[in-house]
Amino acid sequence: MRIGFVIASGELRNNLEKLEQHDFAASTLNQYLVFDLLRRGIADDVIRKARELYPRKLQELVKALNDYLPNTLMFRPSCGFYAS
Repeated sequence: MRIGFVIASGELRNNLEKLEQHDFAASTLNQYLVFDLLRRGIADDVIRKARELYPRKLQELVKALNDYLPNTLMFRPSCGFYAS
């Protein structure tokens, strides 16, 4: 689950509220689930494991792209889920 929040005011807030009307936001159920996982401390272990796992997954992705599609990476990503 991916979820986040923004604290904004003024014109930025108004524009974000307009975007949210297009259903880019996480569902209410997902928001409550994430809130409960964070409140009870259950997410802490998942977050710790993800912080260990994702750098290794990114290394493997970059290696595979370089091995099988050489010279296609436009830049070497340092974090994230995607490489381009």
